Amino acid sequence: MEEPLYIAIGRLSVAFSMLEDRLKDLISVLLSQDRNIGEIVTTKMTFSALCELTKALFRHKVNDKELIDFFAELMPQIEYCAEGFDTHRN
Repeated sequence: MEEPLYIAIGRLSVAFSMLEDRLKDLISVLLSQDRNIGEIVTTKMTFSALCELTKALFRHKVNDKELIDFFAELMPQIEYCAEGFDTHRN
């Protein structure tokens, strides 16, 4: 493989990991003021499961219609980006 390809794969992996971390952060905030609760809950979850939990918690906790509409447009894009990339991490 060419070096630019390795660089692109590395960037993609880092970006996906950052996205996954942001979902875990959002879940933590939605669950509790104690961030450790979110870490405990999300530690072994697949990306798909993180997305589903994020959507469920967001619908349950957020009352701002504009924010809900924005989120409803954003999540399918996040899930689309992750298709085929979801792995279960040990």
